[in-house]
Amino acid sequence: MSQPYFFPYIGYFQLIHAADRFILYDNLLYNKRGWVQRNRIYTAGKGEDYIIVPLKSRSYSKYINELAIDYSNPWKEKLLKKLRHSYKKAAYYEEIYPFIASLLAEDYLLLSQLNNRTIRATANLLGIQTTIISNSQAYETIEEELKNRECSYEAKTQRILLACQKEKADTYINAIGGLALYSKDIFRANGIDLRFVQTAVYTYRQQATDFIPHLSIIDVLFNCGTEKTKELLTHYTLI
Repeated sequence: MSQPYFFPYIGYFQLIHAADRFILYDNLLYNKRGWVQRNRIYTAGKGEDYIIVPLKSRSYSKYINELAIDYSNPWKEKLLKKLRHSYKKAAYYEEIYPFIASLLAEDYLLLSQLNNRTIRATANLLGIQTTIISNSQAYETIEEELKNRECSYEAKTQRILLACQKEKADTYINAIGGLALYSKDIFRANGIDLRFVQTAVYTYRQQATDFIPHLSIIDVLFNCGTEKTKELLTHYTLI
């Protein structure tokens, strides 16, 4: 269960890989410091650089599933031009560029639609068999219940427990950053085994002089291709 990020890093896909069912959860308020609208790639001559989807104004107080993409500027053309400039000499450019271009060929009304599509397509490219769920309406009752219930647990913990209850899950797998946020004891008391995906240290031949870890999956695919990315996908442990 995670927010639908924009071309997230490989650890996100490892999280999907580790689960039987994965919920793209967009019934949350948008955080401009998060990763639903942006991610990082390597840009030749500049180094680490951002790719960003522009949003229509007044988006900062909206839920993720309400964020509308701003097409007043040709952002897709600019993004594809940046990818061509950055990765035209990458080993797997001819394999990966058409894949990404095809995903951006459609005009998506909402950011969540774009992210859901690209995440699903990338997971499929990598042979991930996990069932991916992206039906916002199916989880609206969770947010309503959070508003009306009294509980000693923080809302983010309650939200996950309610989602596990709805899915009849006995195990919840979270990204490694959740170690500082969630208590295994609380989850265990509610009948849930809480695990975390710990990505193994990895490197690959990158366009950058010094390896930059955890860039968008775009960087991994251009430099490693589909098959090598599939190998990196499994380089994690559950703790």
